[in-house]
Amino acid sequence: MSTTSGTADAKLAIRLLGPVQIEVGARALEVDTRKAVALLAYVAVAGRPMSREALAALLWPDSDDAEARGALRRTLSVLNSGLGRIGLVVDRQTVAIDEPVVDFDVLRFREAVRQARDHGHPPTALSVAKNDRLHCRSR
Repeated sequence: MSTTSGTADAKLAIRLLGPVQIEVGARALEVDTRKAVALLAYVAVAGRPMSREALAALLWPDSDDAEARGALRRTLSVLNSGLGRIGLVVDRQTVAIDEPVVDFDVLRFREAVRQARDHGHPPTALSVAKNDRLHCRSR
């Protein structure tokens, strides 16, 4: 997943650090199910195409396969409508984020951590754990 250079050219903004905010253009995403937001967030954080089968099993674990696939189809339809048909790439097998139109705060944070790690600062001010959590140490 590549970063969008800034928020001005992004058509979809996904903010997961802090209160969840998803904006399409200048308006908040409006969907009637929290699973639509969870689906978008999960696929964005994954940073790669996710199989529809895996998403259905993840979001509807108590449903049989046919029910879960049907619920996923309905949720994708609601989500795509709310997004104005931008931001997601959906085919028969996978769901992915359409990177060029998305500004994603988690991705920008990961990139900042990578740059800090590669910059060569001594670990006394900043230590990044192997699991990519940021830990600030007091001086």
